[in-house]
Amino acid sequence: GRGALQLGAGWGLLEGFAHAPVSLVVLLFYVYPLVATLGAWKFLGEGLTAKRLILLGVGLAGIALAVDVATDHAEVGVDVAGAAVAVPTAIYLFGIWVLHDVPRPMSRLRMSLSPIAIVVVLLTPLLTYPVLATGLVVVALLAAKILTDPRRGRRPRGLTATPHGINPAGPLRRAIRTR
Repeated sequence: GRGALQLGAGWGLLEGFAHAPVSLVVLLFYVYPLVATLGAWKFLGEGLTAKRLILLGVGLAGIALAVDVATDHAEVGVDVAGAAVAVPTAIYLFGIWVLHDVPRPMSRLRMSLSPIAIVVVLLTPLLTYPVLATGLVVVALLAAKILTDPRRGRRPRGLTATPHGINPAGPLRRAIRTR
């Protein structure tokens, strides 16, 4: 089932490292969302809406650009490729900030993390390795959000794994007791 597919994908990734540049192999490995979308349309009957078609086109254009840059066949420089990654990433981070962070009460530090990261991401095309820098900024933002989460350290909700099986915790435990 799914485990065999994951094993095959991992093996393919490692085999790719032996035969091609790592940057190209990793890039091609992460094409799977596009392949999954097309597979769901073809084999599972999911609809291809206009939004999905536009996103598929943008994804394919980004992959084509990244492959051309990674193989030194691109007509664009590293700075343009960096901007092609940084600008959509900044727009995405801005959308997440407006839709997720702004409506919720939180500390000033936590509220300022995303805007700072957005500005830094927009500055990464000025660096030598802009795509790597953009990725590192996003990882740093995620780590900072996890570390400043006020819920950090609380008891888990839902199901928790124990050596003796699955243990309901929190509201789920109360719901089971009331039955």
